[in-house]
Amino acid sequence: MKNHPSSSEKTRITPNIPVCEVLTRFPETRKVFRHYNIEIDEESPEYGIHLGAFLKQHHIDKTGFIKLLEEQLPDPSTITPSTLVERGYDQHDINFLALLPCPVKVPFDMAFADLLSKAYDNNPPFTYLLESNANNQLSYYDYVKNFTDINQMPDIVISPGLNGYYYRNFFDKFRKRNLFMDPIEHGRSPYKNLDLQDPEHQYSVIGANIEVLMVDHTRLGDLEVPERWSDLLKPEYENSLTIRGQDGFFCETVLLTIYSEYGIEGVRQFAKTVQKGSHPSEMVKAAKFKRHPAPPISILPLFFAKLAEKSSEVSIIWPEEGPIVSPVTMIVKREHQPELDPLISFLAGEKTGSIFSNAAFPSMTGVPPCVDPDAKFNWIGWDYINTHDIGAEIDQISSEFTRLFYGKTS
Repeated sequence: MKNHPSSSEKTRITPNIPVCEVLTRFPETRKVFRHYNIEIDEESPEYGIHLGAFLKQHHIDKTGFIKLLEEQLPDPSTITPSTLVERGYDQHDINFLALLPCPVKVPFDMAFADLLSKAYDNNPPFTYLLESNANNQLSYYDYVKNFTDINQMPDIVISPGLNGYYYRNFFDKFRKRNLFMDPIEHGRSPYKNLDLQDPEHQYSVIGANIEVLMVDHTRLGDLEVPERWSDLLKPEYENSLTIRGQDGFFCETVLLTIYSEYGIEGVRQFAKTVQKGSHPSEMVKAAKFKRHPAPPISILPLFFAKLAEKSSEVSIIWPEEGPIVSPVTMIVKREHQPELDPLISFLAGEKTGSIFSNAAFPSMTGVPPCVDPDAKFNWIGWDYINTHDIGAEIDQISSEFTRLFYGKTS
């Protein structure tokens, strides 16, 4: 395990932290943004973007701005490590860890605070850490691979995507021992074509981040609007697409879904189609403001696509096979302290389901639908997950994709 940095070594705000993480973890920094005449909230397209990219777009000196932010914070010698990074990803003493997609982070924080007040009189008998998943996309899930004892992980974990908790080594070490439970009351989903229930009743998919196509018609030229995912593998669509990705990481669920349906050759052709990787908020800005050249087609979560669709020049395409489903998964240890039960009921219930549904994440917890209940969805499915080595496949796919993507652009 990594050593904790000393107080003098800690830098709590870095260019790689999303803006939403800065503002929710350190609300005292908002005055610095206002000093630069910047008002930003969870509805802003820039809310989920990394701080470094945000400052670059606003032509603000990165070093000076971060120094001003740091000056607003309390003396680090007076606080204990409060993030996974500061803790060296050690979480053995955390009962509840939530790595949340940016669109749900703020409303979840508010609802969670309300739960602590009403159910625990603001004195919960458990420890917790709520963070943006964007700040832990790579390092945390690499750490999960090294778990050797169930006590190294929290009693409750929420995490998005087909990540380390879906890898074969985690399944073999822990899931096959029936150590987890699914507390969701199933059978109440309003979606006819989306069944996310774990047949082994161990994982709980509490929300579905659905990836759609967004088309900027002003940049499409002679290309036809794609109607299905397979259209993106046609030669005429080469260099026409932006997907979620940065620093050598690209959305694993999209790549794995392409691989599961079209094989490694499909992934290779897909690499030719992708011109760029960026955060969804950057895709929204490119579609709305047209300040810089950008590909005409994007794959991004429905939440962000709806922010850009307010322009008549942009349309959301629901592919014939349905949007690609990236699960937001809750894992609850079967053996946990009884004091966690009110929290578990909250997480598995309609309150949390509504938070996800309001952010265009279909929920399985009995809340009203946020999209057409008869719509199709492109979910890789539990049969595939349980019969394939997801981790090994993602490593192979990512390696081949990045080799071709960067070889093409070098």
